[in-house]
Amino acid sequence: MPDEEEALLRYIFWMAAHAFLITKLVALVLAIQICKASGRPHLIINMEIGLSKMWWSRFRARHPTVASRKANLLERERLHGATVERVDELFHICQALYDKHGFSGTPELIYNCDVTGFCDKGHSRQRTVYA
Repeated sequence: MPDEEEALLRYIFWMAAHAFLITKLVALVLAIQICKASGRPHLIINMEIGLSKMWWSRFRARHPTVASRKANLLERERLHGATVERVDELFHICQALYDKHGFSGTPELIYNCDVTGFCDKGHSRQRTVYA
């Protein structure tokens, strides 16, 4: 399954590079879909049941550059404080800064450094996957 794992790794890395982290569950579903799409018989994977419970930990051991961490909780104040007016205000402030520092028209130079993602529920068990 090296080709299939390589395809999954490329997807995880591409998504992380574009600030779209995926969850472990999404990675597992993608792994099965990639295997099915390959059309090759897989003797160690039951396509009806899915991957074994140990597959993810073995996958991570084979690919130590793949990391995961719990998503941060979104604080109630931030969740309820995000009004249309405040978001518009933030965009106006950001636009002024982009204009001042010459970043207008160059979105590829602007990125978010936070790799943890967030969850708006009371507590999160979901983990984000990134490279």
